[in-house]
Amino acid sequence: MEEKIIKQIKTSCPFPLLQYKVTVKYNEVRKASGIAYILLDLIQKGTAKEEKIADELLRFGIPADLHGIFGRELERLAATDIIACGVNMRYLSDLRYFSEIKLSDLKLTERGEKLFKEGAIPTGQEKASVKDVFYSPVTRKFDLRSEFSYSPLASCFLGENFLDNVEIDVSGMEDYVRANQQQFGLKAEERVIKAEYEDPLKLNTRKEEGTTISLSVSGVRFLFETTDEQAFFEKYYNSDLMTECMRLKNRYKFVGHNGGVVELPEIDAAELSQCVAVYIPDDLKKQAARPCKLYLGRGRVDFVRSDKVLQPDADASAEFLQRIHPNAEFALLDNSACHYYCAWKICFPCAQFGDTFNLPLLVEYTAEQQAFYNVLDELFAYYLQQPFGEEVSRFVPYIVAATGNGEYFKKCIEHYLAGIETTDGKVDELLKEQRSFAANKEWTRYFIPVAKALFDESAAEIRLDNMIYKNAVLAPLQNAFRMTNAEYAAKFAEAVKNEDDELRWQAMEVAGFSAEDILSAVNIVPQYIEAVLNDREIDSDTKFAVPFKTVRHNLWKLNSMLGIEDPENYTVGEQYNADEFFDAYGTLNSAYQAISKYKSYAPEQFRAVERYFEIYRPIHGLLSIERTSASHPEKINKKYIDDLLARGKYKDAVCDLLVKLQYDLRKLLDADNTIAANELIDEARRRSLVSHEQANLLHKLRMCRNNFQHPEARQIAYNKETIEQWRDAVFAVTEENK
Repeated sequence: MEEKIIKQIKTSCPFPLLQYKVTVKYNEVRKASGIAYILLDLIQKGTAKEEKIADELLRFGIPADLHGIFGRELERLAATDIIACGVNMRYLSDLRYFSEIKLSDLKLTERGEKLFKEGAIPTGQEKASVKDVFYSPVTRKFDLRSEFSYSPLASCFLGENFLDNVEIDVSGMEDYVRANQQQFGLKAEERVIKAEYEDPLKLNTRKEEGTTISLSVSGVRFLFETTDEQAFFEKYYNSDLMTECMRLKNRYKFVGHNGGVVELPEIDAAELSQCVAVYIPDDLKKQAARPCKLYLGRGRVDFVRSDKVLQPDADASAEFLQRIHPNAEFALLDNSACHYYCAWKICFPCAQFGDTFNLPLLVEYTAEQQAFYNVLDELFAYYLQQPFGEEVSRFVPYIVAATGNGEYFKKCIEHYLAGIETTDGKVDELLKEQRSFAANKEWTRYFIPVAKALFDESAAEIRLDNMIYKNAVLAPLQNAFRMTNAEYAAKFAEAVKNEDDELRWQAMEVAGFSAEDILSAVNIVPQYIEAVLNDREIDSDTKFAVPFKTVRHNLWKLNSMLGIEDPENYTVGEQYNADEFFDAYGTLNSAYQAISKYKSYAPEQFRAVERYFEIYRPIHGLLSIERTSASHPEKINKKYIDDLLARGKYKDAVCDLLVKLQYDLRKLLDADNTIAANELIDEARRRSLVSHEQANLLHKLRMCRNNFQHPEARQIAYNKETIEQWRDAVFAVTEENK
């Protein structure tokens, strides 16, 4: 079975590169001149080879005195290997011999034929072109450019002396130049004479991520993308060189807070068999910033976690890490495990070179479950040393979730309550924990019994003079374990059960209890209603008592006004002020509405009060009708009365007729408003303004109306026909006395 690779690192490895400054010397060529062209054309195309060149020139019209120019041109062509000459080249420019030279003595060379076809010939001048040529000892190839960036060899870990033992063969330099002469700036027809070069510049070049370092427990392998690179590396490199190579890379350094490199303990690769994962040093910050519930950092490396994760102080963290592993650099704790990370210098055997390769790495491990729980226990003890606050409130639910053990809540409660002497102080402390842990289902199991016990202890200390304070202390507990308002109020009432009810009520009201809640424990309503019915002063100054006081005052004001002492046996008096009645009745009715919601607390007493309302309501209704009509009595006419009768409003018709009668009689008699209706009718009869029969009808109208406000009295019978008779009698008063 193939061994598992624990890490593959993509990096760069420098390889040597030589840069030569090459000087290429060559013969310059130019376009063929007219003279040269004529001569080359004669030599190539001439059919009479035995003809002399001089004769051919004369035949073309070129005089003999110009033949010297042609001879010197022939000499240049011969000197530059354009033509081959069967005679000494010096004879070509000498007129004594030129005239004897035959075409057959001259012929184009292979090069000359090529150049003639291209229309170019050497100038006879030697030129030079200078270019940089790169030579790779790895590929053993030349090139005018480097595919990758380069720098001096001395600047990398290899050093200039690295090449002392490397085979360098640049014998093919000139062949490379000749094969690529156009890239050196030469024309295709120009001839390289030689290539010269100086001692090269020693460079290095590297291919980013061109090197793979394959790590396993059994060792290391260095792999490259090409066979040339692989072969060169295995021939000239070793693990020490590669160790140095990686040591110089910033990504493979563990940097401390002071900027220096952290010294690391060394282990063999075989010890990595139990690790979870392996990372390069540059990955430390990324790994240390992974999500977790709690972070422990030794503080040696240049990393500080700044998020809101739980994090003990540096000294405590270092101590916990020491217990996890003596070389643990940091640890991440989540709900299921403790992941810790060690920074090692790891020694890997290298079969390629038969030596060892050292590399700093960050190694991840997972603590055993029991070790994880042990650390959590120690962390719990650490956090309990601190005052209860945000850190503690976050850690305790975490340890409960991680271990599945809710007992940590119990321990937390016991610890923080143990140092508090007063019950109310314990309540306050417990509520701090409740606010932090309330969302946790496990918390409720341990909170409720303690909260209830503390509630009872604190409630036993309730007095009339401390209810405000006690309510402030205990109300949050009530909400916390969902005690009903009635149950809560009962606790307070029970604590002062030996006090007067009015005092109990007042204390609870001032403490902020609602009336409904107090009533569930202290029913003071019967006492107050009895005071109303008996016209007895209510001494309490509570808000609750105010409407009862108002009801008592106005009820007996109305009774005094109407002459009522007993709702079962009474006679309503007629001498009262309607406005005062309305004021008292309105105030009474409003106050009664405020207390009527408490009927269930004293039903018999409330029914007794409402018997008085049965007396007041018809009077109020009657006065309301008359008040409405009294505001415009002059507008009351027969049609208005007939409309009331048509709608069945007989009582309204009776009342309005009496208002109309009193209005008209006061005008006729010039009487003031203090004169009663019966007196007005009797005076009108005395003055003969009405007849005896009319007066009897009008008195019956008056008595019928008066009896409306005396339901206890014998009522005057009436119907529509009766009211119509009264109508006619009322309106006859004015019609007959115009």
